[in-house]
Amino acid sequence: MSGPSQRNSSRRRGHRVAERLRDALRNLRPGEKLEPMNVLAARFSVSVNTLRIAMAQLESEGWLEIRHGSGCYVRRTTPAPPARHVAVLTEYNVLLSTSRADFYRHLMNELRMFLQAKGRSSRLYIGYLTSERPDTETLTCAEFMDDLALDRIEGIIALAALPLYHWTHEAHARRIPIVGMRGCSDRFDVSVDPDLEGGVRDALSLAARHQRRRPAFAGWGPDIEEAFLSAVAEFQLEARPEWVRATLHPAHAGAGWSEVREIWSAAEIKPDAIIFGDDVLFEDAVPALASLGVRIPEDLLVVVLGNAGIPLKAPFPFLRLDCELREMASVMASQLIALMSGSAVSGREVRIPYRCKTGSEVCSEENPERKQDVVISVAEKRP
Repeated sequence: MSGPSQRNSSRRRGHRVAERLRDALRNLRPGEKLEPMNVLAARFSVSVNTLRIAMAQLESEGWLEIRHGSGCYVRRTTPAPPARHVAVLTEYNVLLSTSRADFYRHLMNELRMFLQAKGRSSRLYIGYLTSERPDTETLTCAEFMDDLALDRIEGIIALAALPLYHWTHEAHARRIPIVGMRGCSDRFDVSVDPDLEGGVRDALSLAARHQRRRPAFAGWGPDIEEAFLSAVAEFQLEARPEWVRATLHPAHAGAGWSEVREIWSAAEIKPDAIIFGDDVLFEDAVPALASLGVRIPEDLLVVVLGNAGIPLKAPFPFLRLDCELREMASVMASQLIALMSGSAVSGREVRIPYRCKTGSEVCSEENPERKQDVVISVAEKRP
């Protein structure tokens, strides 16, 4: 029995044969009969099954008419070019209730609305991965690869999708621009990401304004630990590497809880502030924070880098800085539309800043059971 990767490979071969056949059909007269399948398969050096995939694709596009028992014929009318759309791609399966993917769901919805407002049709493509670190070198979303091969896609916004060679090469060969995330590789035309390093600096600045000298950090990412310790030194705060945890991916249940417990048990001296570089990690960590036996915020200031529109709940006050997902979606859509129209873009790496969330109610001591987003102090917004 063939696996998904084998089936996807067979489909891709069929799409490539369909492209070659399509070019040949342009030189034939409407109604003209094609050679038998076994002859065509030998000519294109493919199996009859692969040729059938190509034939079925061309029939669906209106190039061919397959008459069973008679053969394949060129249609009498030239098919209209396929309608094209913007692909919003995520390999991470955001449909699962356990996916912990509010960020991607909100961002995809904002992208869909912005593209519609700009008169651009879009389609969401969702893969089957349950982790953002795939073990495969191929996409699990076969529908995306099909539409890419069928020339139905005019631009791509890749959210949780690695820039794997097989699909980025195909897109660039077709002159389809790609706006992605996770830093700008040579396979994305533009990368748009939350300014995590800037957010960490702003969070440390807020901690310093609250007379906190011993900040800890719980986050995720290969470079964020170094960026945090560098900013701590810049603000002349006490830097302790054992108070920094950034190795557990937020998608793993319990990651935030584990990071907080590791930080708290790392040394006899305890931090007086903790910064969360991810809102999902914070949600995981709430039970651990509540069980530490310290007063929050008096003994431990909690600062969270969150995302606007995504609520966070805790039985204690905390300060949050938000990345505005509408702004991020607007930038991604605008950059892609500019690239599709052939216009130049100002930069290949764009960072969306974090800003203090305003308008939240402070959880008072008289009502400690109230669980909601709270801001214990509002600092100046970033310019």
